[in-house]
Amino acid sequence: MQPNTIPADYTLIPKAWVLEALGPRLDVLTTEYRASLPPVPQADPQYSIPQAAGLLGLSPETVRGYLKLHATHPKHPRALPFVATSDYARGHRVTLSALQAWQQRNVPGAAPLEAPARQARRRAA
Repeated sequence: MQPNTIPADYTLIPKAWVLEALGPRLDVLTTEYRASLPPVPQADPQYSIPQAAGLLGLSPETVRGYLKLHATHPKHPRALPFVATSDYARGHRVTLSALQAWQQRNVPGAAPLEAPARQARRRAA
């Protein structure tokens, strides 16, 4: 037998017959299979300095100071780690998990930060 060939005594079953026979059960099997899969990890959103300042209720200059503090004294409790997206300070982004950790260390009893709902982008007409 050559590869990628169907034997002469093999009968192909039309797809419509299979779907008709398994249709109701196939939906249940699909649902059970998807439920058994591990959850897909969600990306950690990143925020610019003014956005992070707005979430924390601080001024952007204060947040920039905490970013500089992370570079010089990373163990300082007010130090805020960042993600550098460019060679310039304007490209610094702060992840939501870093903001939540900073808030837990420095603002006891505050309501935990949540990612704000994303606004749908509209195309220019």
